[in-house]
Amino acid sequence: MSFAVHQQCNEINLLISQIPFSFPSILGLKDIVINDVLDIQVIIQHLSFGGKFTTEAVTYILQRASQVFKQEPNVVEINSPCTIIGDTHGQFYDLLNFFSTVSSGRYVCLGDYVDRGDYGVELFLLLCSLKVVFPSQFVISF
Repeated sequence: MSFAVHQQCNEINLLISQIPFSFPSILGLKDIVINDVLDIQVIIQHLSFGGKFTTEAVTYILQRASQVFKQEPNVVEINSPCTIIGDTHGQFYDLLNFFSTVSSGRYVCLGDYVDRGDYGVELFLLLCSLKVVFPSQFVISF
């Protein structure tokens, strides 16, 4: 290996070593629930950094969302104004960006949550969490 190539490798290794990189922790139920209410800010922040949840935490979110969905009628009347979100296809970060730029009193999510994109599970957990915390503001179709 020539001196120039060796020097470039050393510079690259130095740059890589300076990148702050750590694996996010795995959050459990006690980390995301405060006084029987989901902490939506913790959930959003954790998911946005690639964090994972314990099986217990995921089960809790899905069971709570299921309870909310069961209380709703099959046909939901929606008053305007509302924001319609369709075909997210697992694009979790696009959805986060969307929420940061659009403020609406009510959101209607039309499906296609988990196919094609890399973050379908994260996206669906976020939508379920939002439905639990803000049940009247989110209409989620399947």
